[in-house]
Amino acid sequence: MLSPKSGLFALFIATGSLLLASGCGVDRFNDAGCVSDEECRFSRICFEGTCVDPSGVDQPVEPDAGPDADADVDDPEPDTPTELNFMGQWETNATGQVTQPDGRVEEVDEDRVIVDIREGIDSDLTIRMLDAEGFCPLQARILDANSFELLDVGCISDQGDFIMTYEDVIGRGQVNQEGIFNMTLQATVVGEMEGQPAFNAYLDIAFIEGERR
Repeated sequence: MLSPKSGLFALFIATGSLLLASGCGVDRFNDAGCVSDEECRFSRICFEGTCVDPSGVDQPVEPDAGPDADADVDDPEPDTPTELNFMGQWETNATGQVTQPDGRVEEVDEDRVIVDIREGIDSDLTIRMLDAEGFCPLQARILDANSFELLDVGCISDQGDFIMTYEDVIGRGQVNQEGIFNMTLQATVVGEMEGQPAFNAYLDIAFIEGERR
């Protein structure tokens, strides 16, 4: 279980305490700029000196082939599957890494994290990690009956005097042919403590071997 004394929440609390003790400001990963794609984390690319999600970069516009080019092409909106095999609660193991503001990489290895998937209000789905402090509800869109994609709409985990804001969210969940659920989550997490400058950490976690509760 990810609790205030272990796991993700404890990693950020430790970082906040370090900043309080040292008086350090924003870390070297925060708005440091880039020259090439290799300097960017996860699947982001370097665009005009900043690491960005590729989906937010305008692609070259192809020449117009004419008004009749697509006249015979029928491209209806895909229907939402009537039965979604990933809905419900899954008991998973969380594994991965958290890169702290000072560059330290902390390993995450937690048993029994409950991933709760239900119909969303502002999106197709809302994903919650139950019994795991430090996570906030994530939004997702349905891809097909067995998979979904996390949306980069952000969320906030309020732990009282310590607030974590999730940004640049990337991830996907899927139920395989054996009925096992797996989900990936990558995000920038901005930590804020009262009276201290904000600091960034980078999250790369997989929720694996999920079995339905």
